[in-house]
Amino acid sequence: FFQKATKIILPIVSPTVFFLIINSLARSMMMSGLVIILTEGGRGGSASTMISYMYTQSVNSQNYNNGYAAAIVAFIITFILMLISFAFEKKYVNYDWLWGVDMDTITHEKRKKRFRSILFQIFAIIVGLLVLFPIIYCCFVSFMKPTQIQSIPPTFFPREWTIENYKTVLETTTI
Repeated sequence: FFQKATKIILPIVSPTVFFLIINSLARSMMMSGLVIILTEGGRGGSASTMISYMYTQSVNSQNYNNGYAAAIVAFIITFILMLISFAFEKKYVNYDWLWGVDMDTITHEKRKKRFRSILFQIFAIIVGLLVLFPIIYCCFVSFMKPTQIQSIPPTFFPREWTIENYKTVLETTTI
Protein backbone atom coordinates (compact mmCIF):
# COMPACT_ATOMS: atom_id res chain seq x y z
CA PHE A 1 0.00 0.00 0.00
CA PHE A 2 2.84 2.43 0.82
CA GLN A 3 4.45 2.03 -2.62
CA LYS A 4 1.07 2.43 -4.31
CA ALA A 5 0.42 5.60 -2.32
CA THR A 6 3.82 7.18 -3.01
CA LYS A 7 4.24 6.11 -6.64
CA ILE A 8 0.68 6.40 -7.98
CA ILE A 9 -1.75 8.24 -5.70
CA LEU A 10 0.49 11.04 -4.46
CA PRO A 11 1.71 12.11 -7.94
CA ILE A 12 -1.89 12.16 -9.19
CA VAL A 13 -3.23 14.32 -6.36
CA SER A 14 -0.15 16.56 -6.04
CA PRO A 15 -1.50 19.38 -8.27
CA THR A 16 -4.72 19.47 -6.25
CA VAL A 17 -2.87 19.45 -2.94
CA PHE A 18 -0.58 22.23 -4.17
CA PHE A 19 -3.58 24.35 -5.22
CA LEU A 20 -5.25 23.82 -1.83
CA ILE A 21 -2.09 24.76 0.06
CA ILE A 22 -1.59 27.96 -1.96
CA ASN A 23 -5.27 28.87 -1.68
CA SER A 24 -5.43 28.33 2.08
CA LEU A 25 -2.15 30.19 2.59
CA ALA A 26 -3.42 33.21 0.69
CA ARG A 27 -6.79 33.15 2.50
CA SER A 28 -5.19 32.85 5.91
CA MET A 29 -2.90 35.80 5.23
CA MET A 30 -5.85 37.94 4.12
CA MET A 31 -8.19 36.92 6.95
CA SER A 32 -9.63 39.95 8.67
CA GLY A 33 -13.42 39.73 8.66
CA LEU A 34 -13.76 37.28 11.53
CA VAL A 35 -11.22 39.13 13.64
CA ILE A 36 -12.90 42.50 13.12
CA ILE A 37 -16.47 41.24 13.58
CA LEU A 38 -16.03 38.77 16.43
CA THR A 39 -13.18 40.10 18.55
CA GLU A 40 -12.38 43.61 17.29
CA GLY A 41 -8.72 42.68 17.58
CA GLY A 42 -9.00 40.92 20.93
CA ARG A 43 -7.74 42.14 24.26
CA GLY A 44 -4.78 44.40 23.66
CA GLY A 45 -4.77 43.50 19.94
CA SER A 46 -3.87 39.88 20.66
CA ALA A 47 -6.13 38.52 17.90
CA SER A 48 -5.33 41.28 15.43
CA THR A 49 -3.93 40.19 12.08
CA MET A 50 -1.90 42.35 9.74
CA ILE A 51 -4.90 42.95 7.47
CA SER A 52 -7.30 43.75 10.33
CA TYR A 53 -4.70 46.18 11.70
CA MET A 54 -4.44 47.75 8.25
CA TYR A 55 -8.22 48.12 8.14
CA THR A 56 -8.56 49.65 11.60
CA GLN A 57 -5.69 52.06 11.00
CA SER A 58 -6.88 53.16 7.56
CA VAL A 59 -10.65 53.19 7.99
CA ASN A 60 -11.33 53.75 11.67
CA SER A 61 -8.34 55.90 12.66
CA GLN A 62 -7.68 57.42 9.22
CA ASN A 63 -3.98 56.83 9.80
CA TYR A 64 -3.20 55.87 6.22
CA ASN A 65 0.55 55.78 6.72
CA ASN A 66 0.39 52.90 9.20
CA GLY A 67 -2.26 51.19 7.10
CA TYR A 68 -0.06 51.36 4.01
CA ALA A 69 2.95 50.16 5.98
CA ALA A 70 0.91 47.18 7.23
CA ALA A 71 -0.14 46.44 3.65
CA ILE A 72 3.48 46.46 2.47
CA VAL A 73 4.61 44.17 5.32
CA ALA A 74 1.70 41.76 4.67
CA PHE A 75 2.51 41.75 0.95
CA ILE A 76 6.18 40.97 1.57
CA ILE A 77 5.38 38.14 4.00
CA THR A 78 2.80 36.64 1.62
CA PHE A 79 5.16 36.99 -1.34
CA ILE A 80 7.97 35.18 0.48
CA LEU A 81 5.63 32.35 1.53
CA MET A 82 4.37 32.02 -2.05
CA LEU A 83 7.95 31.87 -3.39
CA ILE A 84 8.72 29.07 -0.95
CA SER A 85 5.56 27.24 -2.01
CA PHE A 86 6.42 27.53 -5.69
CA ALA A 87 9.95 26.29 -5.02
CA PHE A 88 8.39 23.17 -3.49
CA GLU A 89 6.04 22.92 -6.47
CA LYS A 90 8.90 22.56 -8.94
CA LYS A 91 10.30 19.67 -6.96
CA TYR A 92 7.25 17.80 -5.68
CA VAL A 93 4.28 18.50 -8.00
CA ASN A 94 3.99 16.27 -11.05
CA TYR A 95 1.93 17.42 -14.05
CA ASP A 96 3.19 14.95 -16.69
CA TRP A 97 0.52 12.35 -16.03
CA LEU A 98 -2.22 14.87 -16.93
CA TRP A 99 -1.25 15.10 -20.59
CA GLY A 100 -0.08 11.59 -21.26
CA VAL A 101 3.05 12.95 -22.97
CA ASP A 102 6.13 14.75 -21.83
CA MET A 103 5.45 18.51 -21.95
CA ASP A 104 8.92 19.20 -23.37
CA THR A 105 8.24 17.23 -26.55
CA ILE A 106 5.23 19.32 -27.59
CA THR A 107 6.21 21.80 -30.31
CA HIS A 108 4.26 24.67 -31.87
CA GLU A 109 4.69 26.50 -35.10
CA LYS A 110 7.08 29.42 -34.83
CA ARG A 111 4.57 31.95 -36.09
CA LYS A 112 1.93 31.05 -33.50
CA LYS A 113 4.53 31.04 -30.78
CA ARG A 114 5.85 34.48 -31.76
CA PHE A 115 2.33 35.93 -31.97
CA ARG A 116 1.41 34.56 -28.56
CA SER A 117 4.66 35.88 -27.15
CA ILE A 118 3.98 39.38 -28.46
CA LEU A 119 0.39 39.32 -27.16
CA PHE A 120 1.57 38.14 -23.78
CA GLN A 121 4.21 40.86 -23.58
CA ILE A 122 1.68 43.57 -24.45
CA PHE A 123 -0.77 42.19 -21.91
CA ALA A 124 1.95 41.94 -19.24
CA ILE A 125 3.03 45.55 -19.81
CA ILE A 126 -0.55 46.85 -19.54
CA VAL A 127 -1.31 44.81 -16.42
CA GLY A 128 2.06 45.72 -14.92
CA LEU A 129 1.39 49.42 -15.34
CA LEU A 130 -2.10 49.12 -13.88
CA VAL A 131 -0.90 47.09 -10.91
CA LEU A 132 2.38 48.79 -10.13
CA PHE A 133 1.22 52.40 -9.83
CA PRO A 134 -0.98 51.87 -6.73
CA ILE A 135 1.69 49.66 -5.15
CA ILE A 136 4.41 52.26 -5.70
CA TYR A 137 2.14 55.00 -4.35
CA CYS A 138 1.38 52.82 -1.32
CA CYS A 139 5.11 52.37 -0.73
CA PHE A 140 5.80 56.10 -0.91
CA VAL A 141 2.89 56.99 1.39
CA SER A 142 4.03 54.43 3.95
CA PHE A 143 7.25 56.44 4.34
CA MET A 144 5.45 59.77 4.82
CA LYS A 145 4.63 61.44 8.11
CA PRO A 146 0.91 61.53 9.00
CA THR A 147 0.71 65.28 8.46
CA GLN A 148 2.10 65.08 4.94
CA ILE A 149 -0.45 62.61 3.59
CA GLN A 150 -3.32 64.99 4.32
CA SER A 151 -1.54 68.06 3.01
CA ILE A 152 -2.95 70.10 0.17
CA PRO A 153 -1.86 69.80 -2.59
CA PRO A 154 -1.07 66.10 -2.19
CA THR A 155 2.44 64.92 -2.95
CA PHE A 156 3.61 61.70 -4.50
CA PHE A 157 7.08 61.60 -2.92
CA PRO A 158 7.70 62.07 0.80
CA ARG A 159 9.33 65.36 1.82
CA GLU A 160 10.85 63.69 4.87
CA TRP A 161 11.41 59.94 4.78
CA THR A 162 10.56 58.07 7.99
CA ILE A 163 10.30 54.43 9.02
CA GLU A 164 8.25 55.16 12.14
CA ASN A 165 5.16 53.70 10.46
CA TYR A 166 6.90 50.36 9.96
CA LYS A 167 8.16 50.36 13.55
CA THR A 168 4.61 50.96 14.77
CA VAL A 169 3.19 48.20 12.57
CA LEU A 170 5.76 45.62 13.62
CA GLU A 171 5.44 46.53 17.32
CA THR A 172 1.64 46.51 17.53
CA THR A 173 0.59 43.56 15.35
CA THR A 174 1.11 39.85 15.60
CA ILE A 175 2.63 38.31 12.52
